[in-house]
Parts: sequence; structure tokens; C-alpha cells
Amino acid sequence: MARRRKSSEDPDLDRPEGPEGDAEYESISAPFPMVRKLQRTLAPDYQGPAYIWDIDKTWLDTRFSQLKGMLKIPFEFAVDKQALPGTTALLHALRQGASGREHRPLYFITASPPFIRMAIERKMLIDGIEFDGISYKDQVEVFRRRHFDSLREHTAFKLSALLLLARAFPAGTRVHLFGDDAERDAQIYCLFADIAAGRLRDDALRQTLIAMGVRTSYADAVVDLAAELEPRERGSGNSVVSAMPEEPSGGKNQPPKFPRELLAAALEGISDSLTRGPILGYPVVDVAVRLVAATFVEGDSSAASFRAAATMGTNKAIVAAGARLLEPVMRVEVVGPDEFIGNVHSDLNTRRGRVLGMEPRGNAQVVLATVPLAEMVGYATSLRSVTQGRASYTMQFAAYSEVPSDLEEQIIKKVRGY
Repeated sequence: MARRRKSSEDPDLDRPEGPEGDAEYESISAPFPMVRKLQRTLAPDYQGPAYIWDIDKTWLDTRFSQLKGMLKIPFEFAVDKQALPGTTALLHALRQGASGREHRPLYFITASPPFIRMAIERKMLIDGIEFDGISYKDQVEVFRRRHFDSLREHTAFKLSALLLLARAFPAGTRVHLFGDDAERDAQIYCLFADIAAGRLRDDALRQTLIAMGVRTSYADAVVDLAAELEPRERGSGNSVVSAMPEEPSGGKNQPPKFPRELLAAALEGISDSLTRGPILGYPVVDVAVRLVAATFVEGDSSAASFRAAATMGTNKAIVAAGARLLEPVMRVEVVGPDEFIGNVHSDLNTRRGRVLGMEPRGNAQVVLATVPLAEMVGYATSLRSVTQGRASYTMQFAAYSEVPSDLEEQIIKKVRGY
């Protein structure tokens, strides 16, 4: 993280830390240009929820599908901004907790530029919303760098802001994310979850970000930041062990003892291969690898050659075992009038969804289903269309599932180019 400091020798840096000289704000140039306002650091022994909200189209009813709407936003006063129905009450309830006096951690992340911060924070004051921090996307700095492709691409910014917050959270913090489908929030949040759990790192993360349209320099910076984040508790994960029998100590009539440095290199090569699988370079999960035998030539074998051999051998074993490409699957809950439930079912089926059941809720029906995350892009718009705007949905991560064989072949061909 790089902070701007005053310097009499560098006129470009001879300006205040935050926008308009406000010491409450911190300008950050890496991993992505942003301005942060932080008011609260959680105690090291904190164990509980922390809520992170997007602002535009999640809390505020921001409409900028047309250029006219985008140009209007910077000139709006706080009293002109409208919150989406029910969101302000939900923010109050989350903040106060069950007892009404808890002051649970609440943070905001917004792609809105810092120069409209006064209107946003004034609106929060009017609505009585207390918060512990806001991260603004520094669009002016992005424009100054001539990174025009990053002005409307928010993946690197939001992921960087999330990782910076998570890095400061105590281990017992349970992070809850709120967003919409206008800025790929669902995909960004799932990426963040994979990083926090240690499932997605290094080259696999870099390739994923670039495939999502993130500029290479920002992708590299996010990868570096992700490397600083300690993995949180997860499932059984991978296991790499040596099952080689104890070697003799190497006497006059005995073969030489197997060098420990070569064994360590082999195990390291196996572990490395699991971070970059043989199908498309994504991490391999939930496998156990046992090294049962190895031979070496005294004086000729090296640690590098053993590491490479172990990597190649593991990749071949993974392919032979029938490894499959996995995708995140979301648990989806759709609430709407009974007369539109048939349309909801049909739409979910076209998205490779699996309906688990239905249950009444007041005068409405609730449809429970599982749907691959890749199929949920744009679902809010589609749901409004098939229900005349009278239904809503929520989703949360459920599990990873195998990609269907025919679709897996298409994905591999598209990524590899052959």
C-alpha cells in the first residue's frame, strides 16, 4: 500500500494526504487507486460479523444506464438521492444487532469518485446510517494514468478494497457482503471468498482476473495483495505425504541413503502442481498424493530435476484419475406471486438450475434452487422481465460442482484456443 506524502522536492506529491486536505481520508495508489475513510479498527479478539455494502444500486437507487444519468450524479445534493426501499432499515438493523445496541462493523465500497463523497456521506447522516469506513474508486487518478479501460471495469478496485479490509480483520471476523448484479458483484465476492479460503492464488488468480478484463498491472497488484492474506479455516483440502520406506544409512554393502533435500524437492514439486492443475491451470482441490518410490543417481540428480519430475508425474496422475473442472454453484431463493412461479421455474431451467422445492411465505411463493454462478449474470434483469418486476431473489455460495462434460469441452477449447 502506497500513501502519498508531502515533499518539498516533488511538487506532484506536495499535496494533502486526503481529498481537499481532510486528514480523515487516505489516498492509496496501489494495488488500485482509491481514497479510503476509515474510522474504526476491530479489536484483535473480535469475533462476530462485519458487513460490507456496495452503494450504487445496492443501497442508493442510482440510475445511470444512460449517459445523461451518469452526468447528473455528481451534481445531485444529498436530499436528492433516494435509497432503495427497505435498505436503510436493513442497514440500521444490521448495525444495531439483535439487542439494538451492538454497533456491529459496517463498511461501504463504491465505484463513485471521491469528489462526490460529501453528498454520499451527507445522505448517510440524513438517514442516520453510522459506518466504520468507505472506500471510493479514484476515477480521476485512473483517468490521469490514461487507463481508460479501467474507468468502468470495477473488479480490480472492489477486490483490492475487500482484501485491504480483510487484511485488517481479526481471524474471528465473519464477513457478509451485499451487492447487486450491475457491477459483477456476485463474481467479485466469490473471487474474494476463494482467495480468503486459499483456493485461488498466484497464476490461477492472475489468469482469472485478466480473463475478466482486468488490466495486467492491476491483476499483478491484486495477486501480490492476496498473497499477504492468511487463508481462513476451510475443509480438508489437499494432502501430500511421503510413504517411502526408511532407507539404510549407507554402509559398505548397502546403497546410499536417499538425500533429504531430493525428497523435500519432490514433495515441493507435488505441492506446486496442485496449485496449478493440468486442465486449465486452476488449483486442484480435495486430493491426497502419496509418494511411494523414487530413485536417484548419486552425483547426477539435483533438487531442480526432482521437483520438475514430481510436478510432471503428479499432473499425469491427476489426468489419469479423471480430474474434472469445477464451478461455483449458488443457492438461490426467489420470492414472488404465485401466478409467475411457472415463469420463474422455466427461467431457472434455462440457466442449468435445479429447483429444490417451494414453500409459501405470506401471499407469495418461495422457490428454492441451486444455479451455477456463471449463469446468474444478469439474472435480476431477467427476473424483472418474467415477473413484471414483482419478484426478488437472494443467493449465497452453496458448493463447487462438476461442469457438465459438453460444457467443459467448450470452456477448455475457448480458453486454450484449440
